[in-house]
Amino acid sequence: MQVNDLTDVNEIDRNRSIVIYGSGITGKICLDILEEHGYSVKYFIDDDICKIGKCIYGKQVISLDDFESKYEKKASTLIIGSIYINAILSKLDKRVFYKCEDCKIVDMKDIYNQRKRIDVSRFITVHDKEYVKDNFDQLYEICPDFESRKVIDVMKKVYFEHYTGFDIYNDICSDEPQYFTKQVVSILKNRNNSILDGGAYHGEILSDLIRFGIPVKKLTLFEVEQKNYNKMLNNIESSILGSKCVAVNQGLWDKSGEIYIEGEGDTCRISDRVTDKKMQVISIDEFYKNNSVDFMKMDIEGAERQALKGGIGTIKRDRPVLAICIYHSPEDFVGIPIYLNDILEEYSYNILHHTNEYVESILYAIPDELLYK
Repeated sequence: MQVNDLTDVNEIDRNRSIVIYGSGITGKICLDILEEHGYSVKYFIDDDICKIGKCIYGKQVISLDDFESKYEKKASTLIIGSIYINAILSKLDKRVFYKCEDCKIVDMKDIYNQRKRIDVSRFITVHDKEYVKDNFDQLYEICPDFESRKVIDVMKKVYFEHYTGFDIYNDICSDEPQYFTKQVVSILKNRNNSILDGGAYHGEILSDLIRFGIPVKKLTLFEVEQKNYNKMLNNIESSILGSKCVAVNQGLWDKSGEIYIEGEGDTCRISDRVTDKKMQVISIDEFYKNNSVDFMKMDIEGAERQALKGGIGTIKRDRPVLAICIYHSPEDFVGIPIYLNDILEEYSYNILHHTNEYVESILYAIPDELLYK
């Protein structure tokens, strides 16, 4: 079935039932835009089991299975309200209704991206130009696979030619689930895992672990922002994995102590200036000095390099699978793969980009003994 790229909201047929796939920030923007234009949205679809059955932004959240069973033969418009478009299309492609003429699939990215007004320069401005330029081509050697090289080529254009359009990300947007790629899942399924979630937000990893059937021995979730932490605690309490969780209201850094932060919610990040907010931080090596870890996921708003430096002893000792965000700056995109490759022995690396925007480039690092087992 064809996916319709929408440039004018009024092109949507008002006689159809309207559903939004994705109840996160992007889904909320789509809802606001549609309601401003007089459209009524029936419900959200979401893959997060922590959200299914709840009412979010005044709309019920249902699963994709629920949608398919309720769909019957009603004429529907399914709005993709998510930046993970290719992963969603991959799921839809397996459904019967996806090929039915009565179900119209609509991508609103050209409309919702205008509304977001996110400062792209925050992610793509090169501050240490000499370092990024002199070391960029090392990435082709560290991550030699085809998909990684495509991502590297695109980011080279973004960083050095200052390309700010969104179309450039369409060809590199992966249909693999973020963090839990087929390769990662196949490795984690074969053992009982101790997992570190750095930047846990609301605890979305809980539904992913359940959905992909990953055995969990212990899940430690680090989230420093208080509102996010409180929501995460609620999700932990209601999860079947709750008894295996340890919630930590601290950030990850290269040493323990206090550092300044700015922003809140999903924009909370470490500040390079003095602010009226401080947060407690701890190093991975200190936290895990008496415990082991099998899988590390990090999305900590540009603090990943410092956190890795504070955990390199643990990584060398336990040799976990790593899934690390590297999109927060050009220096991270270049520096994190180089740092790990220089200091770790017999790891293999690849980079996947998971959205149709400039965010969510992830470095996957897998010990060779697990990769070739």
